[in-house]
Amino acid sequence: MPFTTAFFPLSQRPLRLAIMPPTPPPGPAAPSAAEANDALRRYAAGRIAWGPRELAELARLRAAYLAAVRAGLVEAA
Repeated sequence: MPFTTAFFPLSQRPLRLAIMPPTPPPGPAAPSAAEANDALRRYAAGRIAWGPRELAELARLRAAYLAAVRAGLVEAA
């Protein structure tokens, strides 16, 4: 029969300690909205064909731009 704590009174149950994982180191600094916008414009400039890889990179750059704009709005509020 496997060990279980269901049959022990609350005062006699084994103590479980919750150990928090260490705080991860900070990642690279997020670009400002102007920097992200510039990267987005440079990437899209002159393109006429968009394959799956190009669309994925465009989506990543758009997400970075939107996150930077939202971060700026939060700071302004």
